[in-house]
Amino acid sequence: MLAGTRSTLTRGDAGQTPPHPDASPFRIPSWPVLARWAAMVPLAAFLLRLVLYERTWPIVHDSAILHYVVFMVGSGRAPYTGMIEMNLPGALMTEWFGMHVFGATAAGLWRWDVLMGLLAVAGAAWIAGRGYRMAGIAGAMFTWTLHLNDAAFDIAERDWLIAGLWLLALACAAEAVDRRDARWMAGCFALAGWCCAIKPFAILLPAVLLAMVLWHMRDRWRAVLVWSLLGAVPPVLATVLYFAHWPGAFDAFLHTERTLGAWYGTLNRATWHRMLLGVLLYPVLAALALVLYLFVRARSWLRLRDLLLAVGAACGVVMYLVQRKGFPYHVYPFVLCAAVLGFVLAQRVWTTAWASRAMRGFDVRVAAVMFVFLCAIRLPAKFWHNRDNAEYPYGTQQALIADLQSLGGHSLSGQFQCLDMTLGGCIGAAYDLRLVQTTGFVNDHMLFPYPESASSVLTEYQQRFLREMQANPPRVIVLTAHNWPHQDDRDLTKLERWPAFAEWLLANYRVDRTHLATTKKHTASYRIYVRQ
Repeated sequence: MLAGTRSTLTRGDAGQTPPHPDASPFRIPSWPVLARWAAMVPLAAFLLRLVLYERTWPIVHDSAILHYVVFMVGSGRAPYTGMIEMNLPGALMTEWFGMHVFGATAAGLWRWDVLMGLLAVAGAAWIAGRGYRMAGIAGAMFTWTLHLNDAAFDIAERDWLIAGLWLLALACAAEAVDRRDARWMAGCFALAGWCCAIKPFAILLPAVLLAMVLWHMRDRWRAVLVWSLLGAVPPVLATVLYFAHWPGAFDAFLHTERTLGAWYGTLNRATWHRMLLGVLLYPVLAALALVLYLFVRARSWLRLRDLLLAVGAACGVVMYLVQRKGFPYHVYPFVLCAAVLGFVLAQRVWTTAWASRAMRGFDVRVAAVMFVFLCAIRLPAKFWHNRDNAEYPYGTQQALIADLQSLGGHSLSGQFQCLDMTLGGCIGAAYDLRLVQTTGFVNDHMLFPYPESASSVLTEYQQRFLREMQANPPRVIVLTAHNWPHQDDRDLTKLERWPAFAEWLLANYRVDRTHLATTKKHTASYRIYVRQ
């Protein structure tokens, strides 16, 4: 630099050659930026394809059950006292909200599920923090595609909503520490508290978050506790008011949980070995482990927001293990937090000087191959595998609707009863036709237990069901072949597991028609009984 001239280079530009005055202003983006866009565009396109395809899905599985329970409550049947129901009030209130705001149809369920996805994306962008929002959004989009790959079975599942609310609660906790403002803990506990109102297994997250925030804000621990308690008031108050609205509901709920809920928890329990292996071998966790390895190699450090995401993922694993069922949707909270954390750490690693030097090395090549496998191979393959499963109970459901319409259609309301679990199609058909059942039994797994799962506590429910049926015999009874936890789509012999009811049924009803499973889209059999 000539003496007397003023250098225009900053300290970070020292040693660099100044641009030529005639140089073009166009600058090729750096490889990390190109890599991010190269990953985002196909991921967003694939997600959009799934979201649009989701519009064609019917209401089946758990969504059909919860929709029907809310419909029955709206028709005058009191929850917990007039119905056998194990879900917490938060789950029923959430389902009611989705049905009344977005519509009680399949299109409304699609809109509700899309909103859950947008909540997950918003929470991911917020918790990721400044400079990493694109990575957070990519992690949420990746998890959204995994959710939609589970097809219509898991659309608008409670765990999918909990996953999005978890990210928002984590973001509120991060804001409380970053801004040194305890008022954010009110939002954190309101969101996490509602998750607990839906599923009590989510209680670990607010407890751990409170401990972390108290540690970082030890000088304001009283304010943190006060605002946290204030935030917990809305979900607790909503639950209390829901129980108070129906006299005896709380006692009936506790009794159901102590008897039927305890028995249900013993059914179809996955082994600890299988569940732990399922988590350890989950592709998202494998990718996260690889990113953490690269993260250590790059000598980077975790931020508070990264630790919060790790806490959310750990709480998600605990929630998955405690439920002991191993259902795909039970991993949503864990997968969402782990995916967002993985994408955020990957962005930070790939923008370091070490990554620039190692770009042609073995580590980055392995990371690229894993990402291509997850996004370009596994997701479409899983989608095409599960696509037809969206219609698994729907063909049976449509056939049953046609049969019920020929027997009277909506005039059967109040004079109709299903003997079904979830996938037999009967509850979905009853909801589509808006048929109120004779009894308050939506599922029949407690009525026809298998010998290995028989229990004395079920006698109470069998006697109650038979009393309600004898007091008001329905005109039509539909017996489906869906048995749980075992499943044989053509087995209509469940009556043999309860001889007393079979004797009463055959003495007062005749078989009107039997529909056997014959095609791929009609995979469950059913039998219709008509009162003599």
